[in-house]
Amino acid sequence: MKKCIEFCSIASDFPGSFIKCMHKLMRESQKENMKIEFVFPYEAKDKIWCKNLMKETKVYFISAKKASLNLKTYVEIYKILKNNNYDIIHSHYESFDINLFIMKKILKLKSRLIFHLHDCPLEHLNDVGIFKSLYYQLKYILFTKNVEIIAINKKNEETVKKFSKKCAYTKLLYNGISFDDLKYNNSISTIPTFITLGWDFYVKGDDLILKAADILFKKGYKFKLIINGNDTTFQQIKKFLKCDIPKYIEFQQPVIDRNDFFNKGNIFLQASRNETFSFGVCEASYAGKVVICSNIPGMSWSFYLPNVNTFETESYESLACEMEKYLKNPSLFSFDKEFVRNEIMNNFSDEIWIKNMIEIYSKGSR
Repeated sequence: MKKCIEFCSIASDFPGSFIKCMHKLMRESQKENMKIEFVFPYEAKDKIWCKNLMKETKVYFISAKKASLNLKTYVEIYKILKNNNYDIIHSHYESFDINLFIMKKILKLKSRLIFHLHDCPLEHLNDVGIFKSLYYQLKYILFTKNVEIIAINKKNEETVKKFSKKCAYTKLLYNGISFDDLKYNNSISTIPTFITLGWDFYVKGDDLILKAADILFKKGYKFKLIINGNDTTFQQIKKFLKCDIPKYIEFQQPVIDRNDFFNKGNIFLQASRNETFSFGVCEASYAGKVVICSNIPGMSWSFYLPNVNTFETESYESLACEMEKYLKNPSLFSFDKEFVRNEIMNNFSDEIWIKNMIEIYSKGSR
């Protein structure tokens, strides 16, 4: 039996499409005579989705804070890898990449090492400052020899190839989303309602959305803006607005059921400055929502969809313009919802993603 261990730098309150896909991958891989185990940050230990995983397979926990510089993380990874005989070591969300590369060398492991670039910053080096830019470039130059790399958008793939000259290969594989509890929604709010997943204030462009909304409010438009996030998100928003929260803004805590979020709005906003693949845009499209998103390379996979409208990234004026078009005449944003839903199902389903992942795991040997 082939053994694989998944290092996942994620500890969200609720599973979302990524965890759901990983859970299904674990189950489907058993049919192919594979066993998958997991590693998460300590913060994930008490999450319900993590406890459910622990009922079915082995789960380890390690320190994720500044992992590549954290001696404790290296020791924890050393103990996990030393006492097991894994055929595949798969790293998700970048945090543990360097640790795993170094530990594989120290332990002289013959395991295949895969880096899955969910949050790869290489295509946004100008946004991270000179020191971080240098760090990321050196990471992909020095720590990817013989590593198998999975990119999740075309720009991502093209950029990493420039730096990782000695990697085993680079493969493009779009993310998949879980449709288990996601319903097609045709509800129309009585008042025009914009919804967004705020979370990381700067990366998600919350400030741009707030500025755009302010422009429209001052023009006399009536609408609601629902921002889904956590306490940190809301504190940053309150600070940005100097604690003067307009009545049109509503905060929404994380929800177990994604439909409780999508059902509240007419139009989904994604103002991200940096995105490799937006689960939110994908899920909103499947749910039948109009989407307005920034025209960053990581979102280009969605631009052909008739429900997706773009604005110039970093320009809240451009975003306000697109939002105003909807407020003036929502009928202009009508689209073939069944076509969009089928496109999402046929190109970005968890079944397709899992099938591709099992193919990747099945190829090659130590």
